[in-house]
Amino acid sequence: MMKNQIDWLALQWNQQVTTIPMEPQIQSFVLEQLRPSTNLKNLGIHGYGGTNFPKWLGDYSFGNMVSMIIGGCNLCSCLPPLGKLQCLKELFIYSMASIRIVGAEFIGSDSPSFQPFPSLERLEFKDMPEWEEWNLIGGTTIQFPSLKCLLLERCPKLKGNIPRILPSLTELHLRECDLLLQASHSNGNSNIILRPSNVFGQLMFSFNSLRKLTLDRIPSLMSFPRDGLPKTLQSLSLHYCENLEFLPHNSWHNYTSLEQLSIEFSCNSMTSFTLGSFPVLQSLYIKGCENLKSIFVAKDASQSLSFIQSIEIRCCDELDSFSPGGLSTPNLSCFLVYGCDKLHSLPEPINTLAGLQELRVLNLPNLQHFASEGLPVNLRKLSVAGIVWNTRWNLENINNLYVLEIGGCDIVDENGRVIATFFSHVLTHLST
Repeated sequence: MMKNQIDWLALQWNQQVTTIPMEPQIQSFVLEQLRPSTNLKNLGIHGYGGTNFPKWLGDYSFGNMVSMIIGGCNLCSCLPPLGKLQCLKELFIYSMASIRIVGAEFIGSDSPSFQPFPSLERLEFKDMPEWEEWNLIGGTTIQFPSLKCLLLERCPKLKGNIPRILPSLTELHLRECDLLLQASHSNGNSNIILRPSNVFGQLMFSFNSLRKLTLDRIPSLMSFPRDGLPKTLQSLSLHYCENLEFLPHNSWHNYTSLEQLSIEFSCNSMTSFTLGSFPVLQSLYIKGCENLKSIFVAKDASQSLSFIQSIEIRCCDELDSFSPGGLSTPNLSCFLVYGCDKLHSLPEPINTLAGLQELRVLNLPNLQHFASEGLPVNLRKLSVAGIVWNTRWNLENINNLYVLEIGGCDIVDENGRVIATFFSHVLTHLST
């Protein structure tokens, strides 16, 4: 194949394979001489051991480049001028141990009329242990006019500026960047430290098109901005933000676009959750919310409740009850409750959930009753484990069940005696 016919190229150095260590200067020379064709569209550079990137990387002549991955180049202290690549749409940078500042060299020019990254839609930085500063000097005010997704992951020293004017941003993912939401500015002879919630508020105020937000392992974050989150949000994921106080309940009705909510080992101060308070919520996932005690159903919220399709509650040790009177969620198709040791009752009657197709009830040692009035008629998958089973079901109307999983259950009658005929009853029905 001719060099100018290659449009996808991956260059990888494996320092452990070679028996003779290659000096950084030699690696730099080799990569400089490997200049690919300007027809190249996708480029990956992995494990490069030089101290500088080649001059051709980021050159205007590579105008066809649409995707680039750079990682494991631990001796490089500066990134190449990738802002010059006019067609670049995806950029992934990871494991760059010597990068401390990302600045004008990354943009490609300090001219105020220069538009860097005009086509970039996705930008990811991962595993940058020494990265401290994102210097936004250089180029126009809007440096990433087309950026839709920004991910910053495991950048423990990064704080201060990140781009604030991102008119096209729809996804923001912040993971293990605890200092990122802390900033300071000088006031005369003293420095003022801004609280993480204030810095976070400034960020959220700028992102008017944000649809998906992930916050993961940011223990310094104590609260959401005073004005809340962008009302354009469709998905909110909170993971291991134990000290974060959840959104005020009286603001939930304002999030008229929120469809997916995930709370995992976060918001430890939350003691209850009300279904139906988010107007169009479709999927709810709660895991390890250590002080959650009850889940209620909002009154006069039949329209909001009709949107809910999936509910998963896992490992909430203090949860002891659901709202009495059932869920009132006619379109709920998946319901899972797992590992809630104090939970003594599930929403009853559960057989009224005509749309329920998957039901999983696992490791609930204090559950007192389960499906006492029968199961939903359209149920297709049933998983039960780790409960005391004291109800004899009527399976006559369960014609769609095709998966049944039972494990670790004490199957007893009202007098505490094992129901010896239980499995024969179930299997006889399934065989028909």
